[in-house]
Amino acid sequence: MTEMPGVVTAIVGEQAIVEIGPRTAGCGRCHEPGGCGSPLLGKSGQGVRHYRLPNRVGAGIGDDVVLTLADGSLLKVSLLAYLLPIVLVLGGAAAGLLLLPQSDAASMVGAGIGLAVGLATLRLAQSRMLTRREPLLDMRIKECVFHSHEDIRLC
Repeated sequence: MTEMPGVVTAIVGEQAIVEIGPRTAGCGRCHEPGGCGSPLLGKSGQGVRHYRLPNRVGAGIGDDVVLTLADGSLLKVSLLAYLLPIVLVLGGAAAGLLLLPQSDAASMVGAGIGLAVGLATLRLAQSRMLTRREPLLDMRIKECVFHSHEDIRLC
């Protein structure tokens, strides 16, 4: 499970706006043996990002939170978003070529139909994810240790 620390910057209705600060790219092993050290990865992810999430934990403005991304969920969404349309475009082009073997126009029309079916499938999958309320990111309030006799808060 991937975790990212953030801060709640606003509450809009039942949703929290969470700010994630600049981060190092990838696994953070750029300068260690076995790390890729890619300069392209080091430049990505710079800057502050904001996420709007359901505030199921009752976080308030200024609360430190941790956003969690379940293992495999990013791969699943990436495959759905990128691989499915490509496969359907190629399948539609092949179907058009099978129907009219000597026509490039049939392949192009089949590819267009495949792309339309792929995009419609993505729309349907997105709406189902939203109605089932299965977020890609989840939020919890950062755990803190309180030392009441010293009045110290360690987070």
